Amino acid sequence: GAAGDVEDAVPLPAYQHPGKAGPNGGNWRQILYTYLRNPEGMPGTIFYEDGECVVVYDGFPKAKVHLLLLAKEGVLPGDGQGGGWVTG
Repeated sequence: GAAGDVEDAVPLPAYQHPGKAGPNGGNWRQILYTYLRNPEGMPGTIFYEDGECVVVYDGFPKAKVHLLLLAKEGVLPGDGQGGGWVTG
């Protein structure tokens, strides 16, 4: 179907906040970059991940459901965009 059709929707997991903040230490940019570079190394903190984005539970939620959507394109080095907001 056309983009945005219900039958094209990706099934998402149930929202179950882990009840703890993400990785300790480091600044917020480095922590978010870690989610993008190695989501499988962050068990329990990833809500959803595919080739385009990573969705993580917010470490300090301000609502009953609070997620952060991190787009991979234009952020990770070597993505063909010639940039990224974090290096390393």
